[in-house]
Amino acid sequence: MQFVEQIKDLCEDNQNCKKENCQDLHPRIFVGICIPYLHSKCKQKSNCQLKHVNKEKLKELLQRSLINGVFQFNLCRAGTTCTKSSCQFLHREWMNDICLDYFEASCQQKQGCNLKHIYWNNLAKEVYKKYNQEGVNPENYDPKNINHIFQQSLCTDYFEGICPYIRNCPNKNHIDWEDVGKENFYKKTNLRQCTQQFNNTQYGSVEIKDTNFIDHFFERLHNELRKRQIKKSNVLDVLFIIDSTGSMTDYKNIVQQSISTVVNQCTKLVNDQKLVRVGVVGYRDFDDDKKIEFREFTNNHNLIHNFVQQLEFKGGNDDPEDLLGGLQKALRLDISGYQESLLFLFLFCDSPSHGPYHLNLCDLYRDSVQEGQIEKVILKFYGRKKDRTFFIGFKFTDQTDYMFEKIKEALPNAIILEANDQNLPENLSQLIEGSYKSSMIENPKQEKKIKARFIYTTCLKFEISDYEKIDYCKKFLAYQKENESQEMTMLIIQEKCIELKGQEKGNNCDIFLGFDILRNRQIVIKIPKYIIESYNKKKQLTAQQEEEYKKFLDTRYLSLLIAQHLAYHFRIATQNIQEAPPIFFASPVKYILDEPFFGRTYLFAESYINRPNRKWQKYTNNNRYSDHQEYHYTAFSHYTYQMTGKQLVITDLQGKENVLSDPVIHTLDNQIKKILQDKHNFSQKGLEEFFDGQHPDCHKLCSELKLYEYNRGGVLTIDEQKKNTGWIRQPDEILPGICEICGQFTKSTYENYQKQKSKMVCENCLDGQLEYIDITCQCCLNDYSCQINIQIKNLQLPEKCQDCKQYCIEGNQNKCLYCDSICKKRLRQLQIQDQKISICSVAQQFLNSLKCYYCKAFYKFDIKIEKENYEKSFYLCLKCQQKGLD
Repeated sequence: MQFVEQIKDLCEDNQNCKKENCQDLHPRIFVGICIPYLHSKCKQKSNCQLKHVNKEKLKELLQRSLINGVFQFNLCRAGTTCTKSSCQFLHREWMNDICLDYFEASCQQKQGCNLKHIYWNNLAKEVYKKYNQEGVNPENYDPKNINHIFQQSLCTDYFEGICPYIRNCPNKNHIDWEDVGKENFYKKTNLRQCTQQFNNTQYGSVEIKDTNFIDHFFERLHNELRKRQIKKSNVLDVLFIIDSTGSMTDYKNIVQQSISTVVNQCTKLVNDQKLVRVGVVGYRDFDDDKKIEFREFTNNHNLIHNFVQQLEFKGGNDDPEDLLGGLQKALRLDISGYQESLLFLFLFCDSPSHGPYHLNLCDLYRDSVQEGQIEKVILKFYGRKKDRTFFIGFKFTDQTDYMFEKIKEALPNAIILEANDQNLPENLSQLIEGSYKSSMIENPKQEKKIKARFIYTTCLKFEISDYEKIDYCKKFLAYQKENESQEMTMLIIQEKCIELKGQEKGNNCDIFLGFDILRNRQIVIKIPKYIIESYNKKKQLTAQQEEEYKKFLDTRYLSLLIAQHLAYHFRIATQNIQEAPPIFFASPVKYILDEPFFGRTYLFAESYINRPNRKWQKYTNNNRYSDHQEYHYTAFSHYTYQMTGKQLVITDLQGKENVLSDPVIHTLDNQIKKILQDKHNFSQKGLEEFFDGQHPDCHKLCSELKLYEYNRGGVLTIDEQKKNTGWIRQPDEILPGICEICGQFTKSTYENYQKQKSKMVCENCLDGQLEYIDITCQCCLNDYSCQINIQIKNLQLPEKCQDCKQYCIEGNQNKCLYCDSICKKRLRQLQIQDQKISICSVAQQFLNSLKCYYCKAFYKFDIKIEKENYEKSFYLCLKCQQKGLD
């Protein structure tokens, strides 16, 4: 009876469902029942092989008795001899040669039937006699009283047919009761010795060796963490924003039909449902219980249709509604970050927004929305996609005329449709097709998709507080190596290099725009010109050029990592100094490609500084030059010198506004010099050129930061003229930066940046910090919650939960007899034959399922099983030992 009131949530394919991320319910007890019929959608009717029952009849069927968690109507007539690959019934060996029709007195042959006629209750006795485990079965199963702990590795709800999951069940494995204890039981349940799954490492964490465990672990991560990142390239995003207040009830059918038309037409255009992602936001008003309801982008269009059908149109107090809240929520959905994807934005409303967007309506919250706010939020969608975003509004009443006029003033290309027009479906289809084709013509680009592994390091948190005593370069290099990560992704790279102008163009590299699908991040790939020239002329690189390219990769990557790290601490140190520029450096990454791009399988890339309307500025070079109008930037270089214990100075500061790239490091440190091997590193001379030429006098920031002069103690004399230069911004001015979590270029207002205590986090990550996911601790094997964006985008998936980090440490006296695990949560203390031993929970699960080699009796923990026999799965009970069996 558990799922009768949730019929609408049942998957129509039930146990035959092939959808990887299906979110519907899949209880096995409904096998044999036509779910589409319960949904009033069965198209086969008389030809349907499944039972057509109403809700009352279903309740009656579910009250009948079961055998091993199976109803009569679940079963296939052919039993295990069934040869139909698409059979929708269950197959049980104990049903072979049994007449299924006899149970319901519907066997037509009776005396001439070749199958066994037996009552259901009598069949149950035979089945239980054969398949009971120590006298128990799914109908009398009591986890508290059973001697074995199969329930720790198996889903007990599945035994009873009531587990709602088809795959990735959080309650472990799905095994038919009839398979428990069979020869292939270990294979089906993944029960293995702990020595085959884990071995203890130096710090008590777990090294995974079992490939099945690995596959299961990462399958969960992929399903739960990456589903929003798949298919970001060439996608068509469709976003519906719906006024869900009570006044829209009369227009519900128009909304639903329009959504179906849009989705079907978009799918037809791209010829692939997976490439059409649909999201929905329903909004109401301030006083309503559910002000916002939404469905995140998905390519499962059935989920969208079901969401819209179940969306209740209710609430709404005064005439206007909280459209601004709906738009702001829509903006935070997972819109594809790929620049060339399309976005169709549809607004259904019969009432305008609060604020100055109507004429003489009753508005209790008029001051909640200011002039131009609605247009600004809609323009943010266009800011992401530019000419590949299309806004379509549906007019249901004249009350929205004034608001739509304002929107069209800001967005001349916005289209407003008459919702009550009889030709709406046809007009809508033509509109979508025309917009799609025009976007394809306007943006012809040659692109290449390449699978790759990216190498990335997060170094921002490397502490340098005791800078006068530590060896910065040595410590940084060790930290960088320890925290370096690799992960698979897909790159989309424009095959034509970007046409840059002025100082941004540079002399040494060609720049290619790319997109990292997994990380939802725009990047620029920098390739030396001699590589491109050699490739175009089909010339092989010389050994010297190969060596130069390797130096180029290491130099660019490490230089930006160091600059990024020191800029982070500079921002923290100057967060209360208004004149200090909040300096960011593009986030670096290296890629190893599955196939070459311009002959190279190793590439260097960094964050794309997406400020097309801003000039590239050169604040300093790697010699004596500095821009006296921006002299405050040299204070950062001075800061890098002191905070690294006078080991290096970062110069050649250049970029767009306060987001920089391509720094040069002058250093005396042999470790850094050996890795960078940069011809622009002038060592001692570079340090002297900086202090004598670029920064001969200190800026007042140097005094605020208590920086010392070069080569002698005491604070430098402050030049009165230069000290007055400062980085000044108004609170509402846009501040560009690099997200400290994912490394993506982002923007904020200066006021918000200050409120966040000088931390720059993009909207996706900021929103994602409220989203948690359950992952499995590799030490105790329990699930625990971690934040999605921080763990995935920093590529720092923790091996242990907080408890295991604290308690499971080297030096613990107790450890597993078999695998040497020291996890306190997993260890079990046993008393066997006057001897105290410790085993882990995995070993306990395995031993609970172990049977005597001869008599097949379960292990009762009455004798100690040595490690050699444990690994061979060999056990001989006391009775068989006493009989002299070995």
